[in-house]
Amino acid sequence: MENRKNIKIEVGSLIVFSLAAFTLVALLTYSGVDSSLFSHGVGAPQNACGRVGAYLSSVALNYFGLGGFLLPAGLFFIATTIHKRAERAVILGTLGGMIVAVSSLTVFLALQWKYWSYGGTPLLIGGIFGTWAAHTSKIKHNHRITRRYCHSRNGIFDLVRIFRMSDHKTFAGNKISANIS
Repeated sequence: MENRKNIKIEVGSLIVFSLAAFTLVALLTYSGVDSSLFSHGVGAPQNACGRVGAYLSSVALNYFGLGGFLLPAGLFFIATTIHKRAERAVILGTLGGMIVAVSSLTVFLALQWKYWSYGGTPLLIGGIFGTWAAHTSKIKHNHRITRRYCHSRNGIFDLVRIFRMSDHKTFAGNKISANIS
């Protein structure tokens, strides 16, 4: 019984590792002219992983921008965690940590820059998710308030309150206006 369990763990680890390698190759060989959800290319895909790789890389790069390159890293970490026969909680913790890392990176990039050129096409550097989250959070137009409360004792809780506020309200005596252009 124990030997059968070890084989299942090994196979699971190899499958996740293969998926990580496939995702990395698909992202590295992304081409904006391939047929995918965001473009209508004609002919054979230029992506080294074929049509599946073209769709996968298109979705990852358009939704997460440059943060899409953390997806294979997260899968590699999960494969390693499975291979070490870690408990399910550790695997889920690794997955959760990578989700937070990808989300944070996409929002940070969207706040700093707008576009980047990759695979012959301009893409949102933070992807659709990062750009949406950056505009929703209202940090973009309130850097002074953000910096002020990041260094306070309850800084993170104050920032959460700012994010939940609607347009044109006051917070700690400061008028907050989220005119997103």
